[in-house]
Amino acid sequence: MKKLFLIIGLLVLGVFVFSQTPEYNISSSATEINLQMRLYNVTFDNLGHMKSFEILQDRSNTAFIKIYSYYNDSFDIFDENGNEILPVSYDISENKIDDYVEINFYFDDGGVKSYKFYNDPYYNFDISFENIYGKVIIPTISYPNTVATDNELLISYLNKPIKSMFIFDGNDVNIENQSITVNGNKTFKAYIGPSKFIFIKQVFPEKYERIKSLAKNVGAINWLWYINYAFVSFLWWLYRFTGNFGWAIMIFTLVIRTILYPLYHKQTKSMIEMRKLQPEIEKIKKKYKDPQKQQQALMALYSEHKINPAGGCLTAFVQLPIFWILYGAINYYQGTFAYNPQFLIWSDLSQGGFKQNILLVILSVIAYLFNSLQSATDRKTAWNTSIMMIIFPFLFINLPTGIFIYWVTNAVLQIFITAYVNKKNNIKGLTLREFLGLGPKPYKSSK
Repeated sequence: MKKLFLIIGLLVLGVFVFSQTPEYNISSSATEINLQMRLYNVTFDNLGHMKSFEILQDRSNTAFIKIYSYYNDSFDIFDENGNEILPVSYDISENKIDDYVEINFYFDDGGVKSYKFYNDPYYNFDISFENIYGKVIIPTISYPNTVATDNELLISYLNKPIKSMFIFDGNDVNIENQSITVNGNKTFKAYIGPSKFIFIKQVFPEKYERIKSLAKNVGAINWLWYINYAFVSFLWWLYRFTGNFGWAIMIFTLVIRTILYPLYHKQTKSMIEMRKLQPEIEKIKKKYKDPQKQQQALMALYSEHKINPAGGCLTAFVQLPIFWILYGAINYYQGTFAYNPQFLIWSDLSQGGFKQNILLVILSVIAYLFNSLQSATDRKTAWNTSIMMIIFPFLFINLPTGIFIYWVTNAVLQIFITAYVNKKNNIKGLTLREFLGLGPKPYKSSK
């Protein structure tokens, strides 16, 4: 056991942080411009229309989901007669210092419409107009019943196929009938991406509360949102504090497991008490063949020893939704892992697969094996539990490394928790030799 703790400690000790700039790709043809960031794809035609916007649902299998398609509303510019003003040329520039890509569309009269996409995890971009005069149509990603405005703010909420939001801030220009009037030079900020308010708060810090109010109006926020957001916010704080999602996930798991320890202890205590009564239970089962009499005798036994046979199951049931929310909070940042500094040997915690996760799979298998030995009462039970838990990590090997870090941390913490509870209650699990059926260690003479 001591050797196991030493190995795990060496593997998880320390974080090596290196700056990392995720790549992006730009391609263009006679009719189309395509910009592919790590978390989204955006396509324009050569007339300045944003034709589509796709966000990455899962980096482990690079599944992109389209949340916007052009419908005469992509910041199109119209003159006072209702005619669309179209550009005559465009160019693409990259700023390596501030890390953004800019697509500029040029008009005959010297006007310019520019899109500036930032290479960060926040799904935000700027839309600028220089020497432009006319009516600008603001895009939306949903039907009118999930679009809301408040003076200069517009929010559009899409529930399916993935919960997404488009937010536009008109600064000092009020929005009327999904449009604004531009006279000269103006720059506006927009967000288009998943419905994740942590990121939205980074983009619109001063107007966040107003955006939340609009989000409630379109059904983007319900009572479950507040529970989930508490966990998500705490993990985000840990990330900002440590500077690395690897550390943040490990500390996050440790804190939650510490908070849940009283429930786990109660569950384990109930199981221990039931284990002590096992000989008496077997006697009752042999004595009473009638199911009704057998049940009555068992209930009397439980009452005498003040034991609730369902106590362990109930406390385990209470913990399940909490662990599910915990998993959801970590999965919330799956795409953001792509922008995380290097953690140990992993340069990208958002990736998955055999090569990426095999070390974590091996660690989780070792941890689950020792947990099985500590918890089992006999060799057969230990084998059944171990086989199930060994297969489990391999089934999900394609999940992002960040989620596997959570699993491994959880499994390692469980070793310490179970060892502590067993020692406190004077319980001994199986040794590795007993598990393998090798019997006791051979006696060594002192001679």
